[in-house]
Amino acid sequence: MTQHAFLTPDRKVQRTVFGEGPNTVRVVVNAGKGPFTCVNAEGSEVILPQYGFMVESPTFIAFHASSWGGLRYSPSALFTVKSLDDQPLSRSGKIRVYHGFGSDQVHLGNTNRTVSRESVF
Repeated sequence: MTQHAFLTPDRKVQRTVFGEGPNTVRVVVNAGKGPFTCVNAEGSEVILPQYGFMVESPTFIAFHASSWGGLRYSPSALFTVKSLDDQPLSRSGKIRVYHGFGSDQVHLGNTNRTVSRESVF
């Protein structure tokens, strides 16, 4: 762990960073009673519901969110995205997407994809 911060005065929303440089993993967790708005690595607004989270690294993303990549989810959605060739997601030739619950739409790169349960693109 290279960094830790409380993002709200009640300390219910926390950000933890693991590592430094190109392989940094950033985690934001909302244990507060209401939604929390932050920004992901791509600069998109993310809304984390109560008990929502986002995990970001160059080769892996996971989130339980009400908004991600310009898509709004009601109720919230859970997805994981993993590079299968160890390249950063933005350059990966093969990624696996897992959809846990909520809407089956996810924004990847410059496009929206439909993932019923698990897909490889």
